[in-house]
Amino acid sequence: MQERLSSNNGRALRCINLQRSLYSPLKGIAAILKEDGISAKDIYKSIGYLAAKGYISISRNHKAVKITAQGIRLLAGSIQDSGVTI
Repeated sequence: MQERLSSNNGRALRCINLQRSLYSPLKGIAAILKEDGISAKDIYKSIGYLAAKGYISISRNHKAVKITAQGIRLLAGSIQDSGVTI
């Protein structure tokens, strides 16, 4: 179970990073991840985890997300988090 969640967290973070815009619509990110086989419930768990850890930022209206400098460092391997499989 934990392995699946950390894998989903990594997939969500990579997807958000690939959008390369200031804020990406959360609906669009969710649609991409659903196509990749992640359930809606797990997508929102991953978004919550990534936001709580400071890897992503959620817009004030909660409709868009963007990667933070901390998230970029995680993807680059500068920091480690057992809750995110890169």
